[in-house]
Amino acid sequence: MDQDKRTKLALLIMVVAMAGFFLSFAYFGLFGTKIEYANAAYMMKAACGFGFILFGLFLGAYVYGEKQFAVRLAGGLAALVLIAYLLGLAIHKNGR
Repeated sequence: MDQDKRTKLALLIMVVAMAGFFLSFAYFGLFGTKIEYANAAYMMKAACGFGFILFGLFLGAYVYGEKQFAVRLAGGLAALVLIAYLLGLAIHKNGR
């Protein structure tokens, strides 16, 4: 597959992933809600939405570039999301 087709396919994958994120957040009613770190059901719904972004980023980078780059990019973003969750949980537990 030539580079132009790979670029278009990667862009399409990422756009579909963003649409999945917005649809899942709209379906679960998460837009405009306060983050409930202690509520496991709420966090699973949020993880589902963010999972679309991570998976779309991984697939887009895999199609556009190479597997090693895609794994490092998606793994780094997943680590950042996990660190942000843990920091938010720690801040909200100490603030109450």
